[in-house]
Amino acid sequence: MIYIFRSVLSIGKVKGQSIDKFLTKYQGYEPVQYRFKERLSGKWRYPVINFSSAYENNKIFLKDMIDERDGVLLCAVLMSKVVAAQIIDIEDRE
Repeated sequence: MIYIFRSVLSIGKVKGQSIDKFLTKYQGYEPVQYRFKERLSGKWRYPVINFSSAYENNKIFLKDMIDERDGVLLCAVLMSKVVAAQIIDIEDRE
């Protein structure tokens, strides 16, 4: 099981940065749904990200935030979009 502690996220950093800032900002929010289409099957997937109602020093389990399969697929889709945005077309370099 993977879980998050606020104290671990803030080691050596000022509170309110990166993941800590994100989880603090969205604690108690309604779940967010993301949509993407699987390339091979052509099916639409709708992963849901749930936000914790209390983020102080409680354990936040990753499995409670997003389903494992959906989380892996979502990470792959988002990483693919980042990489695609950074690729320079050979013809554009002139």
